[in-house]
Amino acid sequence: MEFDLKTIEALAPDQASLGAASKLTKRSSWPRLEKNEQQALIWGECQGSGSNPYRVVIDTGDHGYKCTCPSRKFPCKHTLALMWIAATAPASFAAAESIPEWVNDWLSRRRKTTPPPGQSTSGAAAKSIDEAARTDQSAAVEDVAAVERREAAQRKRAEDTRQAVSAALDELDQWIADQLRLGLSGFIDGSSDRCRRIAARLVDMKATALAGRIDEIPSRLMALRIEERPDAAIRELGKLVLLAKAWRSAPDDPELKRLVSTSETREQVLANPDARQVESFWEVWARRSRAAVTVSSAIRPGCLI
Repeated sequence: MEFDLKTIEALAPDQASLGAASKLTKRSSWPRLEKNEQQALIWGECQGSGSNPYRVVIDTGDHGYKCTCPSRKFPCKHTLALMWIAATAPASFAAAESIPEWVNDWLSRRRKTTPPPGQSTSGAAAKSIDEAARTDQSAAVEDVAAVERREAAQRKRAEDTRQAVSAALDELDQWIADQLRLGLSGFIDGSSDRCRRIAARLVDMKATALAGRIDEIPSRLMALRIEERPDAAIRELGKLVLLAKAWRSAPDDPELKRLVSTSETREQVLANPDARQVESFWEVWARRSRAAVTVSSAIRPGCLI
């Protein structure tokens, strides 16, 4: 089972997924862990919150995987946890006498990555040279294989991200339609809660930059006069519709990816040669008022205080 922690970290969609996966590496979470070395397969069943466990299968040769959980992250925490167990405790997997039907079904529907043609002949060529050259060549083949696996993982992550963002834009379209159906007045009054909910959903589906744009809508609306807010709300929602349509037409466009699925860090912004740094002084004014309460009482002669 060819797994190491660096490979797992490279495959993970984010740090949070790694943290969640580490909590699922306990043997008690996996009532079933099996392997088939001839097919380079490992699989297991992870007990979740439901009555039926999640089924996970991984091809250790090309790092293909499948999990039955509904997570929008690829790979999910269950897949990463199974990889983690394979890397740190490979003895946990029992040799299976037969491959389960659900694993065979997955194998029949997927395209298995074929190894590079040069890799299969490297062993024969190495036999004709001395031990030192054989060692160097083996190391070189391993490096090439590692690069190819890393590139395959990157392509897989890019495709998974594209699918997740496409699903996120579908949900965004439905959300915009709902806001228009319920009326702009209600949207403006409840924009903070409504925008926050859809933004959180888009973050989960890897449309991070778009979620940040939606998060800013309530503050932009509240900065305007009341009579200006409906037109501004229409413009903001219209921009989201156009941006989603543009992304669907060219999902690999770098600028559209930046506006939809990529959040730039401070370092990335400053590294941009077109970025401008602005220095200025800001004056902040505030007024503090304190209400004074006067309490008066009448004291009658003969009363005890």
